[in-house]
Amino acid sequence: MAVCSDYLFSDVVRTIPRDRPPTDEELATAATALGRAEELMEGDAFLVGEELTLADLYLAPQIANCGEKAPRLLDGLDAIKRVARLVGERESFRLTRPEAAG
Repeated sequence: MAVCSDYLFSDVVRTIPRDRPPTDEELATAATALGRAEELMEGDAFLVGEELTLADLYLAPQIANCGEKAPRLLDGLDAIKRVARLVGERESFRLTRPEAAG
């Protein structure tokens, strides 16, 4: 969870703007953080092993946020996209999406 809160939230969610295109520096900062998270997940089904944990539930909305604001940053990050997909398939997560509220 520290990776999600200390790096991904700061370097991805807060760095990539919603109201304008991101700068090259902002994209590089976010890409570095995402790449490091991807390396941690290599070989595991989830962020910290083979079972869903609170860390995965914390990661999924951060990745969804990135996918909305700068989807190209997720290119080639198969482990991160896999966790986002697995968590995103859960009904409890789908119900948090803006389109579910409408």
